[in-house]
Amino acid sequence: MNKALDAVITRWIQDHREEFISDLMGLVAIPSVKEEPVPDCPYGEPVGRALSYMLSLCEKAGLTTLDIDGRCAEATREGGETIVGVLTHLDIVPAGDGWTRNPWGELSGERMYGRGVIDNKGPAVASLYALRALIAAGAPVANSLRLIFGGDEEFGMDDIRYYLTKRPAPDYAFSPDARFPVIHAEKGIASGEFYADITAPTAITSLSGGTRPNVVPAAAQASLRELAIGHLSAAVEQRTHIMLVVENGEILVRSEGLSAHASTPHKGRNAAVQLIEYLADTLPEGDGALPLMRALADGSRMATDGSGLSIACRDAVSGALTFNLGKIALEGKRLTLTYDIRHPVTIDFDETLKKMERTLGALGFTMAPASPRAGLYLPASHPLVATLTRVYTQCTGRRSRPVAIGGGTYARTLPRAVAFGPIFPGQPENAHMADEYARVGDLLAAARIFAHAMLELGNLQPPSSNG
Repeated sequence: MNKALDAVITRWIQDHREEFISDLMGLVAIPSVKEEPVPDCPYGEPVGRALSYMLSLCEKAGLTTLDIDGRCAEATREGGETIVGVLTHLDIVPAGDGWTRNPWGELSGERMYGRGVIDNKGPAVASLYALRALIAAGAPVANSLRLIFGGDEEFGMDDIRYYLTKRPAPDYAFSPDARFPVIHAEKGIASGEFYADITAPTAITSLSGGTRPNVVPAAAQASLRELAIGHLSAAVEQRTHIMLVVENGEILVRSEGLSAHASTPHKGRNAAVQLIEYLADTLPEGDGALPLMRALADGSRMATDGSGLSIACRDAVSGALTFNLGKIALEGKRLTLTYDIRHPVTIDFDETLKKMERTLGALGFTMAPASPRAGLYLPASHPLVATLTRVYTQCTGRRSRPVAIGGGTYARTLPRAVAFGPIFPGQPENAHMADEYARVGDLLAAARIFAHAMLELGNLQPPSSNG
């Protein structure tokens, strides 16, 4: 590492701390959850507004910008034909329940709170400041450096697939949408539904919970006819995380959970699963929904390792499968459950889904066809992985090895890409949780690392020359 250049980059980033905070607060204030399309905004007006806001910051920095039909955007520091890309996303999951801070931006000491501040708006702004610092420092970079901002990462990555039909794929890329050091493997992902019909009368008049398959539900609720479970009220009052409200001749059962990302479902407390277990225990014999609730609750069917559905597995590269029940809903007589699976990268995903379908079928459920997304794996010796590993070690003094995650990033959409940052080892991961936050100093420290990553990749030989 060039220490003199590093000192200039570091000082520039620190000198622009207040500007960084202001720019990020402005972005977090935009509630960019995907909505129905409107003209020029295929993912809804809030996502379009976030993309426009980010482009305006890039234009002020003197970068060459391009809007890709409202689906994504890019900003480039022009150089050679080899392109180094940094991919971040500006769409977010819904804020959800349980916040004690303003989900649209609140600064308290070093912590900035807000939905998307760590996933992925903070890293998006940090990447811009990294590139600005490189330019200000006059760093010698041969290749073109391109920031790519997406608008549909949380809901399927249709944005980057569209981008690649319009623009060339970067020759090397990283996505700061995970943690340090280098993420060289990402598990496969599948989300889908399974369902069953309640064919006999039930005390349940309504049932719902969850917001997205890739979020552990923080709340779930069911309405029951009061008469049907009146004799159980005393037992219900003793149930942890279950609250009853009697109104208009019905009992509203509220299950209170703890939100978490579906890649780490064990870090949350699933309100939908709690509600299922409660109903399995308390619905009266003969209730039409009781067999389904018992089928889902018995044997820890919704266990986060997939063991209850006979799909638990693991590999040496990416670790164990995870399962998340993300949503539950009763519409008419049909009970529908939405799930998210993160699958070991070297194991046959289709075979796992077949096992799950057989297990659910035996329990009386029909599993809708799923379309699993393949995982990502680049060996530690790959030039991209090796370069980023070296950069992280030089910037932090910490020797490290590439690691695997259950999360899915834009990296899996490109031939030579990995996730890289922004969360440092030992720090909590709070993406998709209530009171999501990032420390300003940590984002600025990540920006310094991103700057050096761009510098090193910016002088790397084209892929055809080094494998």
